[in-house]
Formats: sequence, C-alpha cells, structure tokens
Amino acid sequence: MQVHLQLSRKVIAHCLHSFTPSNTSPSLQPLTLQSRRRNMDKTGKRVNRIDQLDAMMIDAELGYMLFAQLVRIMDYFPHGMKVKYEDELRLLLDYLFYKMTIGSNNRTPGNLLQNLDFGLDRAHLITNKQKFWYVILSILLPYFFKKLKLDQKFKWIMKTLKVAKFINFILFLKTFEYRNLIERILQIKLYHVEQNLERNMDFTFINRVIVWNALGKAMTSFLPFLDFTKITSFFASTASITSYCNVDSSDLESICGVCQSSSLCMPYKTGVC
Repeated sequence: MQVHLQLSRKVIAHCLHSFTPSNTSPSLQPLTLQSRRRNMDKTGKRVNRIDQLDAMMIDAELGYMLFAQLVRIMDYFPHGMKVKYEDELRLLLDYLFYKMTIGSNNRTPGNLLQNLDFGLDRAHLITNKQKFWYVILSILLPYFFKKLKLDQKFKWIMKTLKVAKFINFILFLKTFEYRNLIERILQIKLYHVEQNLERNMDFTFINRVIVWNALGKAMTSFLPFLDFTKITSFFASTASITSYCNVDSSDLESICGVCQSSSLCMPYKTGVC
C-alpha cells in the first residue's frame, strides 16, 4: 500500500513539475511575479483563442489522468470505498491542483505550454478575493451540486446554465476573452507572458489520430462483408497442404496421405480415414 501511495505521489509531482525542467529554453523557465507583470504589461495584442482553448484542454486532460491514477490506487482498499468516496477524491484532487498552480501564483501546465497567465488586467495578476471565489465556483459548487443531486431537482437551473455557457462561448469567439462563465463573472483574463514567443505547432499526433481513425472506419465498414467461415476453411486447407509438402520424400510411403498418420494399417472397410 505504501509503495503505491509513494508511486502516486511521484506521478503527481512529475506531471505537475515536468513542465518546467532546468534544461529547457528560457521561455519555459518559471518567472517571478515582477517579471510576469512587466511582460504582461508590454503585451498589446489579443490572445489567440486556440491558445486559450488548448490550455484549458491540457489542464482538463492532466486532471483526468491524475484522477485515473488515484482511482486505480483505490482498488487496493476495501471494496466499495472507491464508489463511495469518488466525489471526495475528485474534490481533493481539484483543490490540490489549484493549490499548486493558481493558489501559489504559479501557472497551470496548460497556460505554461501556451505562454499564458491569468490576470485582472495587463499589469496585475488575479487577487486573493478572485482566488477565493474561483475555488467556490469551480471546485466546491460543482461538488455540492453533484453530491446533493441538485441538478436533478432543479433542472431549470441546469438548462439556464447550458444556455449561458453557449452564449458565453459565442461571445468568447467574438471578443477573445473569458473562456467560461467563471472567468467572465470574476473578470479574469488571459494574457501572453512573453510577447515575442512564437507559437509551436506540431501536427504529428493529430496526423496519427486522423490516419488511425480513417483505418478504423474503413475496417468497420469492410468487415461485415467478409465470410469468416470461408476464410478459416481456406487457411485450414492451406495449412494441411503445407504440412504435407514439408514431409520428407523418404517418408511418403509410410505416411497416410489424408490424416498423415505414420501408423499405416490394412483397411478392412471403406470410410473416412
């Protein structure tokens, strides 16, 4: 048990701190609060929407990976604890992720990779009051909604939130600001930390996904037309012919040509060998 807990701690620490290695380029090195404010103040261009959405997806994917590892550790605990305390584990993991990033004035892994940082404006980072309400709205409120099953009791609230999220996303596409409702309510924006840092675009993994998806769809549409009975019988006959051809020529007289048995005998009735 202790070995798995130590392994989980190492995995979490590696995932959260591997984004700032010591041998990386200066653009990925951690910056002080003063230098981040100074760089953000110099930035005058709008933040690319793709960068903001990529950063959010990276953070969400990292949270999912850490939660999957944590749930896997719970398999070694008594049966039923994983299902019973799954929501609490998610709450704890979300708070630890917040505490190690935004709560400590550090950038999230997604923001770090996309050269972004949160701020009230171009010269100031988010305040303690904004951090407090960020925890309430993004971590505690979803937990209580799910735990008390308020989404089932007040369905009109959930429908209103979905409409509000859709409207907010349309506004985000137009104004390049506030990816979600929480950022819009708290007036939290994203800014480039270093203005002259070029966007690094690598489509290697995207191309692989596209190729494998195309192959998978082609196989699923082609497999129903195959007759596996004929295919298996063909390979079975091919295998028998191949095995017969591999027999030594000197042993042909002592081996049956049908069942390839070496114990030949005088047949006394007609039938299958």
